[in-house]
Amino acid sequence: MQKPESRISQYFQWSSLQQRSWISKFYATIGLSALYRQTSISQDLKLKARQRLLNEPFVLIALDFSMWLLAAIVWSTIHWAYDSGTQLVQDSLYGNLTTGLITVTVAFFLLEHLLQKRLAPYFFPAGGLSAIPKTLRIRIRTRLLALLFACNLIPLGSTILILNRIQDSQHEPSVALAKLQTAISINVFIFIGVGICLTILVSRNLSIPFRDIIQTLSKIRNGRYDKRVRIFSNDEIGYMGDAINEMTKGLIELERCPKS
Repeated sequence: MQKPESRISQYFQWSSLQQRSWISKFYATIGLSALYRQTSISQDLKLKARQRLLNEPFVLIALDFSMWLLAAIVWSTIHWAYDSGTQLVQDSLYGNLTTGLITVTVAFFLLEHLLQKRLAPYFFPAGGLSAIPKTLRIRIRTRLLALLFACNLIPLGSTILILNRIQDSQHEPSVALAKLQTAISINVFIFIGVGICLTILVSRNLSIPFRDIIQTLSKIRNGRYDKRVRIFSNDEIGYMGDAINEMTKGLIELERCPKS
C-alpha cells in the first residue's frame, strides 16, 4: 500500500504535467495569433504554434470519431438493456459507426483542403511544412486508401446491413421489396454525393501541387532558377517541393561562385 506522501507526490507530478501541457497549448495559441498578425515572436513559440496548426486536424478528427463511437456504444447498450430487439441494437451500432466513418473522412479532407489553401500560406509563407518536427503526417497511399474505404467499402457494408434488415423483417415480399428499393436509392444518392465531393477534394489536393512542381522544373530546365515551388502539404509532395527549392537555391549559389 502506498504511503500518503507518495500519493501526494504523484498527484503533484501529474498536476505539474497537466499545467505544462495547458501552458504549452496556451502559448501555441498565442503564437498562431502572432503569426497570423505577422508580428515578431520567438523561434520556440513559432515552432510550437506551427506544430499545433499541423496536428490540430488530427485532434479534431479523433474527437469527432470518439463522439460517434461513444454514441454507438451508448445507444446500442440502451436498446440492449431495454430489450428492444437484436435488430435495433445492430442498427444503432452500425448506423452510428458508419455515419461516424463518413463524417470523419469528409471532415479530414475538408480540413486538409482548408489548411493548404487558407491557413498554411499565412503561417508557412516559404513552405517547409515537412521540416517541422513532432507532427503527424498521412502519406498519399493512406489518403487513397481512405478514399477507397469511404467510397466503396462503407457503401458495401451499408447495403449488406440493409439486406439483412429486410431479410429479418416480417413484411410481405412486395412491401419488403419496396422498402429495399427506397433504402438502396437513398444510400446511392448519399454515397454518390460523398464520393464526388471526396474525389474532387483529393484530386485537387494532389493535382495542383504536382502542376506547380512541373512548372517549376520546366523553368529550371530552361535555366531560370528564380521560381519557387509553393506547396503547403505535410506529406511526400511537400517534401518533394522543399527538396526542389533547396536544389534551386544550391544552383543559384553555384552560378554566383566564380569559375576557377
